[in-house]
Amino acid sequence: CSLFLGDQWLPMVPLMQLASIQAIVTLIAVPGDILVQAVGKPKINTAALAGFMVVFGVSILPFCGRYGLQGILLAMISGSIVAGMITLRYALKIVSLAVREFAVICVVPLLSAGLSGLLLTLVRANLGHTPSFIGFSILGIIATVSFIGCAFLVDSLVHAGVFAAMREVFGKLYKKS
Repeated sequence: CSLFLGDQWLPMVPLMQLASIQAIVTLIAVPGDILVQAVGKPKINTAALAGFMVVFGVSILPFCGRYGLQGILLAMISGSIVAGMITLRYALKIVSLAVREFAVICVVPLLSAGLSGLLLTLVRANLGHTPSFIGFSILGIIATVSFIGCAFLVDSLVHAGVFAAMREVFGKLYKKS
C-alpha cells in the first residue's frame, strides 16, 4: 500500500484486507444468486438476505464494540457467509450437483491460492519490508507462477480435471484466432 499511496495509508491495510475477504465471499455466492433468479425463485435470495440481516444484526454491536471498524467488516463477512451458504444450497439442488462434487470444484483454486499465499508470505518475509516497484513486480511474478504450480499439484492430487478443462477452453480460443 505504501508503494502506491504512501505511508499514511498503512493503517487502512487491515480494513482493505477484510474488505477483500468480504468481496470474495460475496463473489462466491453471485453465481448462485443469478441461478435462482434465472429459474424464477427470488424467494431464495430473499431468504439469503434475511439470513444475512439476522447474522449481521446480531453480530455488529459485539464485533464493533470489540474490534471497531474491523468489527463492522467482520459482521458483514459473517452475514455474507450465511447468505452464501443458503443461496448455494438451493443452487446446488437446482443443478443437481452433490455437495462433494461442488467441493472438488472449489478445492483446486482454494488450496492453490492458500499454498501460493503461504509461499508469498515466506518470500516477502525474506525480501525485507522496503517497498519498491521491482520487489512488487517480483512478488507478482512469484504469485502467478506459484498459483499455477500449486493448482497443477492440487489438481493432480485430487484428479479434478481442471487443467484438462482449461486446455479444452484455450484450445477452442486458439482455433478461433
